[in-house]
Amino acid sequence: MIDPINLLDINFIRKNPDKVRESELKRFRDPDIVDETLKLDEEWRLKENELDLLKKEKKKNKKEIENYYKSKQQELASELKDKNIQLNDEIITKEENKQKKFNEINALVNKIGNIVASDVIV
Repeated sequence: MIDPINLLDINFIRKNPDKVRESELKRFRDPDIVDETLKLDEEWRLKENELDLLKKEKKKNKKEIENYYKSKQQELASELKDKNIQLNDEIITKEENKQKKFNEINALVNKIGNIVASDVIV
């Protein structure tokens, strides 16, 4: 049977930062890696939120573009279409940055050792 306490992931670290810090100290490692991981995770989540807002705006614009075309307002539709092209470029850039941040987080999480069991003598 797999012990879930030995499967560290970012969610476990988020919920149990003190436990993870304590475990790192027991391993004679610098516990600051936990704080660094949580800081990067916070940045990643902010990037995720920004992306969601941009995607919602793009979707809303797309519906407006359709309405403009239906009501024969080609010029307004064209302007909004250009804006969506810019939004798309911004979304691509932000997704790349978000993925880089995600990779940094995973690299740090992989450096953090499993939780030292309470019955282990250190």
